[in-house]
Amino acid sequence: MERVRLGKSELEVSPIAFGTWSFGGDWGRFDTDEAKATVGRALELGITLFDTAQGYGFGVAERFLGDALWSRARREDVFVATKGGLRMDRDQLLRDASASWLRGRCRCQPAEPRDGLHRPVPDPLA
Repeated sequence: MERVRLGKSELEVSPIAFGTWSFGGDWGRFDTDEAKATVGRALELGITLFDTAQGYGFGVAERFLGDALWSRARREDVFVATKGGLRMDRDQLLRDASASWLRGRCRCQPAEPRDGLHRPVPDPLA
């Protein structure tokens, strides 16, 4: 598959991104074996850009992608973009895109190190 430049960076990625919102489980159940096989097939087809978010199951999709991806791909061959800005505190949903919280939560995810981190929900206090 061809490669394209990612934004203004020097990074080259596939022109198609693999999205993982369904891996969070918030929008229905999914078959984990089938999902892992789909990640593998995406790699076979040349997909190198994977998109996930902390809000997809509040970390479930990120962890699942990490499990499915790193057993099949070398770190230098793929680019993982994730998003943050919402978090749960007990039963309350909080908007928090502070740098300290985002850095703290990124360290505990298996899809480390992060390639791209977006703040899709602007935090006026951050």
